[in-house]
Amino acid sequence: MSKKSIFSIYGGYNLPYFAIVLIDSAIKGILVWLSAQIMQNLVDDIIEREIGSYLPQYLGMLCLICCLGLAEYLLQYGKSIFMYKRQYENMQNIFHHIWKQPYESQRGTRDSEIYSACYSDLQLASDFYTQLDQLFAQIAVSAGAIVYIYGTNVVIGLSLTALGCVLILYRVLVSPRLGKYQREIQDYNALLNDVLIQRYESREYSSFFRFSCLKSKWKDLYRAYLDSNLEQCKWQVITSVFEYGIGFLQTYLPLFLVGVLFHEFTIGMMLALITNITAFMSIFRVMGRGIGELKKCRAGFERIEPYFGRETEESQKEKIDVDKLEWKVTQLSYAYGKKVGLHLQNLEYSGKKNLFLIGEKGAGKSTFTKIMLGLYRDYRGSFLCNGVELKKISEEALINGYAYLPQDFPILDLTIRENFQLAAPGKEDRFYEDYLKKANLFETVMALPEGMDTKVNAKTISTGQRQRLALCGTLMRDTTYVVLDEPVSNLDGANIEDIRRLLESMDKKYIVITHDKRILLKDAQIEQIG
Repeated sequence: MSKKSIFSIYGGYNLPYFAIVLIDSAIKGILVWLSAQIMQNLVDDIIEREIGSYLPQYLGMLCLICCLGLAEYLLQYGKSIFMYKRQYENMQNIFHHIWKQPYESQRGTRDSEIYSACYSDLQLASDFYTQLDQLFAQIAVSAGAIVYIYGTNVVIGLSLTALGCVLILYRVLVSPRLGKYQREIQDYNALLNDVLIQRYESREYSSFFRFSCLKSKWKDLYRAYLDSNLEQCKWQVITSVFEYGIGFLQTYLPLFLVGVLFHEFTIGMMLALITNITAFMSIFRVMGRGIGELKKCRAGFERIEPYFGRETEESQKEKIDVDKLEWKVTQLSYAYGKKVGLHLQNLEYSGKKNLFLIGEKGAGKSTFTKIMLGLYRDYRGSFLCNGVELKKISEEALINGYAYLPQDFPILDLTIRENFQLAAPGKEDRFYEDYLKKANLFETVMALPEGMDTKVNAKTISTGQRQRLALCGTLMRDTTYVVLDEPVSNLDGANIEDIRRLLESMDKKYIVITHDKRILLKDAQIEQIG
């Protein structure tokens, strides 16, 4: 199994992006050095009242600084083009992938939270480039400052270089251990919140502490959580001391060095030296924050890495043509620990009709859906799909065969057009408008101040309208079968009728999981679950 590098986020954009970053950083370093020269000479000349004779020289240097500043601005603009263009492409690719593939986290997180988390992880992983950019820029600024300092006084330059080496060594030694404990804390917090508080919350246990004491394994987990907290506190104290130490050195070291060697400096040189020593020392504060941020960026990338073409064992599994669907289910069961989530004796489906799986809440409908979509593969019994056991069917085949809309109809906090582009990229507005008309939403959307460029939120779109927008996005997928999990939950009769008309207008087959028979379509096979 091969793993992608975090640099796969930007792919072919990496070389031009980092070329621009290096040139931009070099200009920043030159600007620091030039600014120090101007500050020193200008202050001294003003004090000695000789500014007039050097005015042409200052104007020339100021013009050079302006030209370099303009070049830096243009480079920043070019860098932004690479960054935002690729980031938008990544966002489309990743969420188009999620739209095609139902996703369930190991801890049972709701689908809408997965969409939101994946978007945040993409932003976090992309921030890796911003952090590197800032680090390169700060290194260049520090380099420009140290060049000036060495040119002014070698003793101070050597002293700062030695101090810098010590600080870098300290940071390298402390940071990995700190990052390790921070990661442990995040894992424990997630486990406690998701498993103990959310999934096992009940009247039987009045509080988390009582629950953790009654169950020995949770008690051990909580003890480990406290131990990890103590370790984190210890390393946070060490880090705080490090940060405050850097701040102290930045403030008082320049004054001390200048005070000791004051007789060697003019006023202008002293001001320029203090400024540059502060600029040089700031690299270590930036490194302290930057290393931690880079670790967070890496963690974000690890969570979205599967969407960057990671090879998995799925590619070795047998593939089938899901467009010609035929199921035969026998003695199918699935358990959540000791709790039975589903038990289905038999089910046959030829794929020629719409399939409605009817059952009350808790009957196992959603569990069956997860099995059918390949999310739960540790089921018992037999689930033959086109004569092949479902466990042996590749994820790719299932992704290409089904479009899926979960019960909480996730729709992202983007514009209506952007949400549609995630489902069906590269289409013209006329394509999206046709779906809006079929969903009886065209006039509503066009009446909004920004039309399809309106952001989707509770203030602009009602719950029923959002549900129909999400359904439109699902139906845009080029698949034969559409899986709908409770598509009319919490909707009134008018909205249900709109959704029914939308479904019947499409040349697709539907597998609908519901407890509400008002959504039943013509030519349907109805199966009872539970």
